[in-house]
Amino acid sequence: MEHELFWEQAYRQRVMLEKDLECMQAEESSLREKLTLALKENSRLQKEIVEVVEKLSESEKLVLKLQNDLEFVLKDKLEPQNTELLAKEEQFKEVLKEYELKCRDLQDRNDELQAAVEGLQAQLPQNWRGQPHVQPNGPLLPIHGRAGTIPFLGDSTPVSIEMEIMMEQVKEHYQDLKIQMETKVTYYEREIEMMKKDFAKKRKEIEKAFKLEVSVLEDQKANLETLRMKSQEIIQGLQDQLQSATHGPELKRVEMEQCYTQALSGLAQRLAQEKDQLEEKLHQRHQHELQQFRSSTMSFQDLCLGFLAKNQNLKLNYANCSE
Repeated sequence: MEHELFWEQAYRQRVMLEKDLECMQAEESSLREKLTLALKENSRLQKEIVEVVEKLSESEKLVLKLQNDLEFVLKDKLEPQNTELLAKEEQFKEVLKEYELKCRDLQDRNDELQAAVEGLQAQLPQNWRGQPHVQPNGPLLPIHGRAGTIPFLGDSTPVSIEMEIMMEQVKEHYQDLKIQMETKVTYYEREIEMMKKDFAKKRKEIEKAFKLEVSVLEDQKANLETLRMKSQEIIQGLQDQLQSATHGPELKRVEMEQCYTQALSGLAQRLAQEKDQLEEKLHQRHQHELQQFRSSTMSFQDLCLGFLAKNQNLKLNYANCSE
């Protein structure tokens, strides 16, 4: 009886041990599957880490490229030795010099006409000024000058009072013309001086704007560098946590994987947004400054052409008056 009880107890223990062995084998199989999945996930996360590092490197290269492009644009626009800007300045100086020479020439001609009129006025006798007296039998002697041919009688006596009135009118006309010339010359000189000041002011504003843009880009570059360092620290910490999580409880590993995935996703989105914003901002500022610079240059050329046209009209009016 005892022998049967012993065998029955042994059989029960054997059944229990077999069940425990099956449970342990099932648990071992489950753990192996989980370990395989964890290794695959670890491999995938490592690949994502490599991709993020590559994106960070590409972003840094892009920032350097944008910095170089900006420096090239600044050098092209603000370099004192820039050939295009020097050519514009030289052309402006030549136009201004030519205009000053023409003004001086017109002033000299006006002075000569004034002297000729005063000389003709001085040739009139005192007893004939203001008195109508004519000697019809005397021969006419022409006197040539810049104002035309003026007929005189023998011994330099005037033909009539109309001649004296005409000379007074000519004198007044040329005096008015002289005043108009001086007024217009002064006006044009002031316009040119204001135009030069406006051009210099716009140039300084462009230089200031570009310097500010360089400062902003340098700050953004420093921020991106700081972000890159922090990202590397986060990635390293996540790698360490992932390695420790593979040997820890399953729940902790899942939480760490989720945290790691969210951190990588947020970092990638932030880097993409920073990159897009930086490219768009630089492109817009570059296009705006180029358009502003071209507009100021075209306005300057239009003003110069307008001044030349006004000067040509003034010369034509002067020639018509002289005739």
